[in-house]
Amino acid sequence: MSCQTTAASQLVPRAPESTPGITPRGMMVLAWAGLLLAMAGAFAMRRAPQMQRFAMGCLLVLALTGLAAACGPSHHMMPGTPPGTYAITVTANAGTATPQTVTFTLTVQ
Repeated sequence: MSCQTTAASQLVPRAPESTPGITPRGMMVLAWAGLLLAMAGAFAMRRAPQMQRFAMGCLLVLALTGLAAACGPSHHMMPGTPPGTYAITVTANAGTATPQTVTFTLTVQ
């Protein structure tokens, strides 16, 4: 039998599949919105100067929103296994024999 614990670390943990904030679907919507906005901006460049300013303003807002979403806390820390005493119960079964149960104590410092 082996027991593994995790030491505290300053490494950035791998993001879980469902991270809080913008979902992958939301990122796809933002990407499509940015593409459509860029196309509208290219079309507006041929039109009135007011449309150019409006398109550039929208593009700036989209870019700033993306930068704000990308910037998060930079002090990620993996806490590891909390110190303490843990009870580990192992039960062994073999065919028709009576199951045997043993309890171990694991101390994490």
